[in-house]
Amino acid sequence: MTDARHFSRRRTLDFVTLICWFLGGNRASVQTELDRFFAVLRNQAELVRCVSAQALSKARQNLPHIVFTDLTQHLLALVEQHLGVPRWHGLRIVAADASDVRLTTRDATRRVIRYAKVFALYLPGVEMMLRATLYGTDTGERQMLFEHLDLLGENDLLVLDRGYPASWLMAALQARGIRFCMRIDDIGGKTVKAFLRSGAPEAVVTLPAPNRQDAADYELERAPVKVRLIRVVTPEGLIRVLVTSLLDANQWPAAEFGVLYHQRWRVEEAFRRIKHRIDLESVSGLSWLAHQQDLAAKVLCDNLNSLLCLEALTERDGRICTDTPTVLLSPENALLKINRTRAFAHIRQCLPRWLSNALLPLDDLARLLRHIADNVFQFVPGRTRPRPPQPKPHKAFASKAVM
Repeated sequence: MTDARHFSRRRTLDFVTLICWFLGGNRASVQTELDRFFAVLRNQAELVRCVSAQALSKARQNLPHIVFTDLTQHLLALVEQHLGVPRWHGLRIVAADASDVRLTTRDATRRVIRYAKVFALYLPGVEMMLRATLYGTDTGERQMLFEHLDLLGENDLLVLDRGYPASWLMAALQARGIRFCMRIDDIGGKTVKAFLRSGAPEAVVTLPAPNRQDAADYELERAPVKVRLIRVVTPEGLIRVLVTSLLDANQWPAAEFGVLYHQRWRVEEAFRRIKHRIDLESVSGLSWLAHQQDLAAKVLCDNLNSLLCLEALTERDGRICTDTPTVLLSPENALLKINRTRAFAHIRQCLPRWLSNALLPLDDLARLLRHIADNVFQFVPGRTRPRPPQPKPHKAFASKAVM
């Protein structure tokens, strides 16, 4: 943890100021963002030069990234206490996935591009990250998930894509009492292929036990895994097979699993926000610690944005859906959602100043919520917009925004 001695001197970049700077959703060069940050603190338009980028580089060396992770957990605890997280048949839905990122770092002589992965546990009901961790490319996604299982409990439902099914992982989840639903399609061996040929809408089957090596590596009992297979037909006519530990067809009807699995897509949208709206790849430093700080801070920043958007939705006339508090049913019977990109532009102009002050100006907060509530778009459930194959918009290190 942070040593209090590192931030005991009276300086411009003290502990609170440093945290607030990181939570500003920085996208431009470090010096530009520092000047903008101190201008925001003074509530003025002109940039203010108070500290240099070199001073920030020195101050951040004593700031572990777990500070932002702990703040994220505290924020989510407050959300659960005061707002609540929507449940699906009494279970909290947690989506898990990983995404590739391209980061700029330094080797012995020059700047180089390093590829990495971000693994995330996501709460699609409130559109907030439960945890996000940076890994090297040599770690598999199943191993990443295994290292995060302690964050899940018996009242959680883990929803996974088709890259995760494995006998050892299902056995590990069942041994820990973690309920799951994952897409398996035709990669589940003879049992799943036989289910596909049968045409049955669902079936309770027994999958083979984990192999000897996996059972030894993950300290699992070598026993067959009893699961339920569910056939889902998409609006396009595609057939998907989901495997779940929820065996009771009366308590968890098969017809509801298609909508449940579709919620997993929200973690993909969260990756897009963090990578391309808050510019995770526009790093503020060249070390692995700097990359971890940037990720943890931008996850917390995105969660704060989600919280403000949830509150802003109450400023509009209409009824907020209980199961999806991010959607509003307007008096004209249109489903509306907050435009998160426009909301972020408003929030980053206020949030650093508010976090650095002991008192939150309620009039300013109310004005911000009204601005956010003015920017909505119509949400159409079930609509798909497949993107054509194209290169990912990775920016060069030098191609940062001016502001």
